[in-house]
Amino acid sequence: MSSPLLCMLALASMATTASATVVLPGGYVLVFRATAGITDKVYEAYTNVGYNDDHRIGMPCGCVSVNGNESCDRHYRSSLLDAWPSNVRVSWYLGGQEEAYIEFDGTGSTYLNWFSASNVDSSTWTDLGTETNNFFTIEGHSTSTIDRRFFINRNYGGCGVDKGWSVVLEESDACSWGQSLQYPAFLYSSKTTYAEWNTAADVGSADVLVIGVKFLSPVDI
Repeated sequence: MSSPLLCMLALASMATTASATVVLPGGYVLVFRATAGITDKVYEAYTNVGYNDDHRIGMPCGCVSVNGNESCDRHYRSSLLDAWPSNVRVSWYLGGQEEAYIEFDGTGSTYLNWFSASNVDSSTWTDLGTETNNFFTIEGHSTSTIDRRFFINRNYGGCGVDKGWSVVLEESDACSWGQSLQYPAFLYSSKTTYAEWNTAADVGSADVLVIGVKFLSPVDI
């Protein structure tokens, strides 16, 4: 949704019907959209149960767009995130183009534990089902020196050999590959497999992280 007119119509519709009007490719409904570089933490916004942006007057149109070139001042959260669905798609966008995605079977899951290797249905990364991992969670790895969320990581072993697929860096990291960025930063492997985080040519930085869902049973919107 890149047209300003379409965006305005969507926001007008949300004033009475919530965010179900924002439909992503494949028929997924937008429930969460994280914006790179605005300093607000993604994990805190995602886990803020009960809060939503469904009827926020004055919210920029860009907050319901996959195009990071359109202005947004927040991490958009829909009330539908609290009515957990069955199928989920996470997408990494840059300049309005989807660079990577994972589709999950979220049947029987919660809004926190669907993000796991055992639930992966399909992805642009062909090795998610065959490679081992030391992190594959929304909570990720958070300490006094690192804050890595939506973290899919293959291995540690020192900053120079860390490898993985996806990480949301909430703030400057202990490793050089996670420093001198605009936070939050959404790093992802730009290959069809995992990447070495220290190899800049193999790592992309998305401007928008989008979560879309499908409901297999009716929900009240």
